[in-house]
Amino acid sequence: MVTEQNDERAKLASQYIADLDAEKTLSEYRKMIDANPVDVVVGIITVQRNFRNHQMKYLTQVMAQLDRLFRVDTSFSQKVLFICNTHAGPGVHQEAIKLAQYFPLFSRFPNGSSSHVILDQFEKEKQDYAFCLKTALGYQPKYILLIEDDALPHPDMFGTVRYVLDHAVERLRNSGLQLDDQHKWAYLKLFYPEKWQGYAKEFELCLELLALGVLGGWVSLCAFLLCLSHTRRPHYSTTPQRLAFMLGACYMIFFAVLVGRQNLLEFRRLSYGLYRVKAAPQCCTPAVLYRSCVVSDLVDHLDRTKCTKRAPVDLVIDAYTVKHNFRNYVIEPNLFKHIGYISTLKGPARDPSFFI
Repeated sequence: MVTEQNDERAKLASQYIADLDAEKTLSEYRKMIDANPVDVVVGIITVQRNFRNHQMKYLTQVMAQLDRLFRVDTSFSQKVLFICNTHAGPGVHQEAIKLAQYFPLFSRFPNGSSSHVILDQFEKEKQDYAFCLKTALGYQPKYILLIEDDALPHPDMFGTVRYVLDHAVERLRNSGLQLDDQHKWAYLKLFYPEKWQGYAKEFELCLELLALGVLGGWVSLCAFLLCLSHTRRPHYSTTPQRLAFMLGACYMIFFAVLVGRQNLLEFRRLSYGLYRVKAAPQCCTPAVLYRSCVVSDLVDHLDRTKCTKRAPVDLVIDAYTVKHNFRNYVIEPNLFKHIGYISTLKGPARDPSFFI
């Protein structure tokens, strides 16, 4: 089921890319590189990954979608896009090489030699990430959006990010106020796994569920009073009203838990103003927007730190921001869909349902 859906997306993306004028498209993106100043650099970190000799074409899907967004977006006036190829070998990243006809490509291992393979894949992942951050920083942008090659952007990704930056994350900074350390921020995560976005034993999420219950209670009470107003018999007891409120609240809470918070979050896509920004968890780097002013020190920190299975790159990055008192944010609902059923570190995912 997952591979069939992926193959269908890959087929459509491949056709979209094939319909582009390669020379003209590459020229357009190279002109963007010469822009100054640059608002945001978008880098796609990629390695070759096949499953049982089957090409998943994650990178092709992501680049096709990003090209569509770049052509219509007006939220960021000056943008730069590049593919960051970190495939070490053996052989070459054929998909990335093919896409280099259309998009700028930078390779960490230009020769694709297997001699460059680092035994510890977690350490290699960190070094790859640092290399792509350095490459993006060379354009001197205001923001750096680093995307893994299996993170498919939402059609309204750029517009939402611009709104969230202006009205939430950067609001105080843009007002011209002198800010203290508590208003410093390092990154905004644009994806967090749906399986962990449900209702959990967290105070904030419990309050959210309680608020939904109160809403359901008031709706139920209003409906009860409306029906009561059409009857001729006076009612002096408040017990039926309390019962109506409690039943409505319980029903709404039960409904929310049954449907799942992940699905209810989709209603927030109705308006930019409904998107929610909260403190970011430690996990996951499929799509992260960095303030470029922190990236240089962050890269130095990554170079000094060895990553392992117990200390992967996302936890090391979080440790750096905690050490320097940076705030980090995550946006809900997700602005990217994780389509990478085949992981570069763990192979096929245990639960395919999250990639449908």
